[in-house]
Amino acid sequence: MAPERSLYSDEVMDHFLHPRNSGDLKDATLEIEQVNDVCGDNIVLAVRLEAGKIIDAAFRSLGCAVAVATASMVTEAIKGKTPEQAEESVEGVLRRVRKGTAEDKSHCSNMVEQVWKKTLAAIRALGKQAG
Repeated sequence: MAPERSLYSDEVMDHFLHPRNSGDLKDATLEIEQVNDVCGDNIVLAVRLEAGKIIDAAFRSLGCAVAVATASMVTEAIKGKTPEQAEESVEGVLRRVRKGTAEDKSHCSNMVEQVWKKTLAAIRALGKQAG
């Protein structure tokens, strides 16, 4: 069943109905999973790193419209960026998602934010190991 359009911004609806980067990521450097304690949804965020940049990203999600849309938007926002650039881009994505969705759905975008923060920490840890 499709979500009520009036509850979501056009951008959120577009990413829910046409998610980008959904599925497995071949040769992923990292795959991080997060489970939403509020509703039981889950997400796996996968990234491929090369020369200090996130060159590719994908997600798998068993979640609602907001979770899928946020993950889609985040994967688009981080591709081709350094961790620092990606962090700034994700902050912008989260602001747009939260502005464009009902407040009672914040736990869904929070789940994606949490998996992103875990992924970012793992990326930084790999960078320290390499350095």
